Amino acid sequence: MFPTFSSRRTGVRAAVSDAKDDALQAMTDAKDAVTGATQRAVDALDASRKAAAGHLESAAELGHATAKRLDRTADYIRRRPMRRMWSDLAAVAMDNPGPSLVLAAVAGFFVGRAFTRS
Repeated sequence: MFPTFSSRRTGVRAAVSDAKDDALQAMTDAKDAVTGATQRAVDALDASRKAAAGHLESAAELGHATAKRLDRTADYIRRRPMRRMWSDLAAVAMDNPGPSLVLAAVAGFFVGRAFTRS
């Protein structure tokens, strides 16, 4: 007749588990999108570096350094499980709360803009 405490707890656990799975799937999808975008940026920067190497040596070196950094970032994203990246992000946020809040506000602004423009 009335739901028992045990059945409510089971329902809550199932809802939390579903939300957790959905969040992990969204994070995995975002990870894949970032990996693809990062690889495209690496390729574009590497092509730019090669084109500028003859005339602008310093610009080519900067492009190469940036491409290497983006490549290392892409490797980090590819090799780390989502849970490990999440804990790394939490550690950075705890070590740097001010910049983390500013970054979160800016990201929230752009996400809000993206949804209101659609």
